[in-house]
Amino acid sequence: MPRNPEEGSPRLAAPVGGREAAGNIGAIGDIGQIAGLARAPQPVFIELGEAAKRPLIARDGAPVPVVKPIASKVDDLIRGGRDVIAKVLAQSIPAGTTVRQGTAIDLTLSEPLAVPLEVFDGVHVALAAKQVGEVFESFIRQSESVRNVLARNDTFEKLNDTDQAVIARAAEANNISISAQPGSTLGNLFTALQAANTFGG
Repeated sequence: MPRNPEEGSPRLAAPVGGREAAGNIGAIGDIGQIAGLARAPQPVFIELGEAAKRPLIARDGAPVPVVKPIASKVDDLIRGGRDVIAKVLAQSIPAGTTVRQGTAIDLTLSEPLAVPLEVFDGVHVALAAKQVGEVFESFIRQSESVRNVLARNDTFEKLNDTDQAVIARAAEANNISISAQPGSTLGNLFTALQAANTFGG
């Protein structure tokens, strides 16, 4: 029986979803082209990490430039001066507010002991003209009972009768008049002492 002339000749297998390749593989060049089509795809790398974040410090809406001080000169200046501790006196967004990452918040810092109590809302009128450091020394530093009351209560409304008696005794010891008149109440004194303790402690 005569053989099919194509019988025994190598043929291409049909690709998945495609047709059987027509004809025989007759040349090396054809094999090379087909091998190139069958080559596995090269991996593609995609960067998933976040870019490095840098803080932006601004003053009056303009970035604060980076200056390079002389380290030895700075050391001499520090050794020859006094320590200055600054605390946040105010901020553009109230404390405890949830904000988005990158939100700008303006901070007002001050040397705390020199801050007059009149900058705080609701303080006793007799202490309004006094500085934080002065009130802290007179009412708080030497009185453990007053410190305990201030540490346990952030508002006057939370004070029990015993705590109110402690604040009343502190008023009497420092010749501060307490009355029902707005600005002269026991609550006004507590507010002044809380401010002095927060910034003077």
